[in-house]
This record gives sequence, structure tokens and C-alpha cells, in this order.
Amino acid sequence: MDYTDWVAPPSYWLSQQQLTRIAEAVHLSVHEREAFRRDADRFLHTPCREADALTWIEHPSMSLELDRAWEEYVGTRVHTGIRTAAILSVFANSPIARQISVPPISGGSTSL
Repeated sequence: MDYTDWVAPPSYWLSQQQLTRIAEAVHLSVHEREAFRRDADRFLHTPCREADALTWIEHPSMSLELDRAWEEYVGTRVHTGIRTAAILSVFANSPIARQISVPPISGGSTSL
């Protein structure tokens, strides 16, 4: 999961609630908030109202809020992966695992 590939299209990883929170934190106008929530990917590449030389993705406040949301997203993904691995490890080493056959998770055998 590469930050530079994923940060620009936030529609893949941001929820509507997060989009709203970012729009409020960056102090977008009502019109800008609507545009951001409707199509964040496109909005981020439009000129900022404060500086035509910058697009919204380059705006310091927007960049900070996207970074915060990205850290939250990655943290959730890592936590989920660690939890899944822990459950699989416990299950694989349990007496019941030897009694049943389970489908492989990724390229493994069909039984434990």
C-alpha cells in the first residue's frame, strides 16, 4: 500500500464521514464541501480559492488532514491484518483444527 499512489484518489479509502470531517477541518465553503464530498478525487486537483497557483491537494491544511486520515486508514488495515493473523495462528494450533478441513488463505494447503 503506497501512500503516493493512494493519497490522490481518496474515494478509494475515505468514508463520507471522513470527507465531511476533512472539509470542516480545512474550512471549505459550503459549495466547496459539496464538491469535495461529491467527487473528492476531482476536487483535490482544482485550484484553491486562496491561491490559484496551488491545487487543493497541495494546500497545507488539506495535505495535513489527508495525512491524518491516511494514518487512520492504514492503522485500521494493519490492526485488522494483525488480528486476523493472531486468530488464524491460535486456530491452527488448536485441537479442533486437526479435525476439520479449511480452505487456504493464500496459496497454502487445504487442511491444517
